[in-house]
Amino acid sequence: MRYETASMRARDVEARGEAARGFLAEFATTDPRTLGLFRVLFGALLLVDLYRRVPDVALFYSNDGMLPNHGSIFRPMSAHLFSLYHAFGTPGEVRFAFALTAIVYLLYAVGYRTKLMQVLALLCVSSLHSRNIMLENGGDVVMNLLALWTVFLPLGRRFSVDALRRSLAERPESRPSDLAGPRPPADTRPVVSLAFAALVLNLVVIYHFNVVHKDGAPWRDLTAVHYVFWTDRLLEPTGLWLRLRAPLELYQALTVWALVLERGITILLVSPLWLRSCRRVAAFMVLVLHLGLESVGNYGLFAFAMMLHAVLLLGPEDWEALAARMRARLPSRTVLYDASCGVCFQLARVLARLDHLGKVSLRPSDDEAALPPGLDPAMTERTLVVVRPDGAYFTEAQAVRQTLVALPYGVVAAKVLELPLVSGLARRGYERFAARRREISVALGLGACGLPPVGGDVAREAPRRPEPLLGARATGALTTAAVAVMMLASASQIVAENRGLPWWVPRPASQPKVLAAIAQYPRMFQGWSMFAPVPPFEDGCLVVDGVTADGRHIDPLRDGGPVDFSLPPVERGFLVSQLWFELHDRMRRDVNARYRDHLRDYLFRWHELEGRQRDRLVSFELSWVSRPIQPPGIVRREPTRRQKLMEARAPGLDAR
Repeated sequence: MRYETASMRARDVEARGEAARGFLAEFATTDPRTLGLFRVLFGALLLVDLYRRVPDVALFYSNDGMLPNHGSIFRPMSAHLFSLYHAFGTPGEVRFAFALTAIVYLLYAVGYRTKLMQVLALLCVSSLHSRNIMLENGGDVVMNLLALWTVFLPLGRRFSVDALRRSLAERPESRPSDLAGPRPPADTRPVVSLAFAALVLNLVVIYHFNVVHKDGAPWRDLTAVHYVFWTDRLLEPTGLWLRLRAPLELYQALTVWALVLERGITILLVSPLWLRSCRRVAAFMVLVLHLGLESVGNYGLFAFAMMLHAVLLLGPEDWEALAARMRARLPSRTVLYDASCGVCFQLARVLARLDHLGKVSLRPSDDEAALPPGLDPAMTERTLVVVRPDGAYFTEAQAVRQTLVALPYGVVAAKVLELPLVSGLARRGYERFAARRREISVALGLGACGLPPVGGDVAREAPRRPEPLLGARATGALTTAAVAVMMLASASQIVAENRGLPWWVPRPASQPKVLAAIAQYPRMFQGWSMFAPVPPFEDGCLVVDGVTADGRHIDPLRDGGPVDFSLPPVERGFLVSQLWFELHDRMRRDVNARYRDHLRDYLFRWHELEGRQRDRLVSFELSWVSRPIQPPGIVRREPTRRQKLMEARAPGLDAR
């Protein structure tokens, strides 16, 4: 009996161990389609982040602006600071750097040389955010973290130029009959990676500490959202409209709702049961929380960066359900292409890979059985022909559109082709291509009429791909080791930056320098306390009272407009970009007083940079103008307060 009991216990321990290993493997598993979609969306977000900084590129990032390179390098705003942008000084040089960064982001989004672009995108985004930390907010940090954790993941296996090129190389069709069979298999092999587990755990950390740190009085009495809504600089027009009509009960309900969502997401993401279902619900909650936040507030790209995590929580079941739904809804089309044209045949090969749901039938134009009734066979020599199941057919640019509507995700491109200006350009472009397709084929080395006759199998084997210098196992081991080091550095940063830690977590006297450097150079900070422990109790902005040579008073921070020490009325708010309100809020703080000298130099050069010689300043005063945010129930707004931060006279005036 004792032997049987020990054996049963051993089997029980083994079963629990197997279950634990299974959960950990599933926790670290994602789908290549999920990673591909994330890459496309994150690449678009990186481009938006770059584009929104372009109007102020000289002001924020050049030596002519308010923080020149020498100020950022020799008086750094943060330890362990590195930025590629420190190599560019003049406004023209910085614009050139922006253009190079945009190229990297674009290639990253389309998935060309994806792994290289992942590394370059990480360098670019962290460098951009490190160049002027006064503009940094939580959205920048989240984008840095996304770029860092995903640099270890195979983002190019789906929905990428790399995946298309790989498929074309591995299955080199040479005859039209090769395209008539089943579509080339799409890559659905699961991705099991410690980096993906780290990414999900980082999301848990973000929501957990954002909840734990919300322990101030406004969160306890459920008035926190009221203060957020009455912080003018944080609101969009929708929020301004809502705050004038929202009762206290709505603010209280939104406060509870925010806490419930953040805590609920945390619990769902660490649940050992029903992992896929929990992630699906958590993804929905992430979208609800941050869509609501973005619809009323002005937080830069924070909400969008957080919503990308919802994309990363998609599993293979979600993709299969989507594929089944699309397969049932997408129309079928027969595409008749010129098989004697080399470039046309190669485009048909590409089309076969885009049509992974099998809704498009590819037939050579000389296949008389595929011709619809009433179609002159000679027309297929001049244009692409696409046939619907009911026998209706389309040619030229309309044929292209009809092909797109049968492809997964092609309906967006088809709608774009319907736009008035685009449709005309597409028609003329197609006509020019069709007229020169054989010349284009020859120029590309594809031949014009050199394809083998219809029928037969693939005439050549796929070329052998060279073996990597390091074996797959060695490469995987190095990647896992690198991820483990980053996780250790991240854990060290979590301990250093957050106070709401469990009692059992050791708190060292100081953060190890090596781990601090590893975490902080790519700006992967882990202090999460949005509106915590309390929301803002004060609202304000910087005001420059600048005196021109002819005695006028202007404010260069308001595009040279009149000086105004009053704050906007309740129905208008500030309505400035996140970059500008971060600058106002940080420049007024005593810890950043040493950077006001650079702002002074910029203000005295402002007339030259803007080409407004008449507005040359001879002196100015910089003030922080603010007012307290009233508690709920008090409609009257307190008068503004003015705190003078600095005053200066133009160089040379005292000597005269």
